[in-house]
Amino acid sequence: MKVRAFFFASLREAVETDVLDVDVGDGASLIDLRRCLAARLREDQMAALDAADVRVAVNHRLVHDGEASVLAAGDEIAFMPPVTGG
Repeated sequence: MKVRAFFFASLREAVETDVLDVDVGDGASLIDLRRCLAARLREDQMAALDAADVRVAVNHRLVHDGEASVLAAGDEIAFMPPVTGG
């Protein structure tokens, strides 16, 4: 099944794209998605996504650390850096 991963702000620059369509197995989790991304991205790009302050949303809903999330075909997963103002 396919899901779509979106990358915002500095993560878009690190990954060098704003969106990737990713094939993951049926019943895949966010951990499985990360494994699939790691197979496609460079180590430094994955390091940016794995930073402690990166937030993840599935279908516009923030997912908290440790929360299990089973993905479905067509899901949209957003990787977002922390927001700063000024």
